[in-house]
Amino acid sequence: MLTQYDNSSVYWFDFIHAVTLPFKCSGNKRYLFVNVYNDRLTNGVASVTYNGVAMSLLKTQQFPTVATREIKLYGLQNPASGINNIVVTATGTYIKGCLGVASYYNTDGLRDTASKAGDQSGSGNINIDVPSLNGDMTVDFLAVQIQGTITPYTGQTERYRGQSDINFLLGSDKKSTANPTNMRWDLVPATAWEAGIIAASLKPSGTTGGGNFKFPIIANRKFL
Repeated sequence: MLTQYDNSSVYWFDFIHAVTLPFKCSGNKRYLFVNVYNDRLTNGVASVTYNGVAMSLLKTQQFPTVATREIKLYGLQNPASGINNIVVTATGTYIKGCLGVASYYNTDGLRDTASKAGDQSGSGNINIDVPSLNGDMTVDFLAVQIQGTITPYTGQTERYRGQSDINFLLGSDKKSTANPTNMRWDLVPATAWEAGIIAASLKPSGTTGGGNFKFPIIANRKFL
């Protein structure tokens, strides 16, 4: 069975030790993603749980020229169904940033991931190739600082968008038809932005063989 989108949410938080966000997961063979954008890296993220169960840290990436800006992606296969709390706890007194959450069902779990950092030297878009097979669900999570507009590329469905001043956290998905699958966001103006993106492919339910999880390769490009 093909993987289906279930639910999503976005929540900005400001100087708090522990963030709590109620979130509902539905369907069979579920998978939950939580993307944490930390805008003040005075303290990091100690843990993320859902219904008291620890979520796995899949990837951390700091923006190269701004040490106080990073994104983390957490995942949990077969989270509890119904409405339960996501709790993000800081390593110290507080954290400041945003949570982007997305859940899916009818999936046998992660196939692969990829990540990338970019800036205006990459022209007017940031895009990333994600290893995938025909029938996978490909999802991406974008943190970007820009005074302008951000648009998902043709074929991608935007699932959430959070904004605080010039900081954005966004998520989208699309069905894969080939290997790899390209995920892209267009940014205007093209001359002044910086971003980090993490993407993943989910296997459809009933998948047999292949698709072992791999830690992504980071491709950092120094911001101007």
